Amino acid sequence: MKRKNGFTLLELLITVAIVGLLASIVFPTNMIGTPASADAVLHRYAAGLFFVSLPLAAVAVLRKLPGPLVRRLTIASILCGLLFLLSHLAAVGDVLPRGLTERGLLTVDLGLLAALATHARRVVG
Repeated sequence: MKRKNGFTLLELLITVAIVGLLASIVFPTNMIGTPASADAVLHRYAAGLFFVSLPLAAVAVLRKLPGPLVRRLTIASILCGLLFLLSHLAAVGDVLPRGLTERGLLTVDLGLLAALATHARRVVG
């Protein structure tokens, strides 16, 4: 499905994910418990864009080009994302350390990004 500007939804989601990942690298975050700087806020929103748009892009890919590895990593990404969100709640903050869940989510999402690229390359040629 093409948009007025010529981009498909998948292209838009992948672009948002990559821009979010790069912006989260450029803008450093702060230590937990310290006041958030403007850079830290930008880092959080950029990372949020990456963490949300990448699994959505993977779901869009799976609808047209099924692949078992992409499917497993997409499910893992969604589950890790939910754990990461849960780690922000005070009631479970001691059980689910925020830093650990964030690193787990990042690891899974980077694997998902690589799997999407590999899968697309195999399908396209």
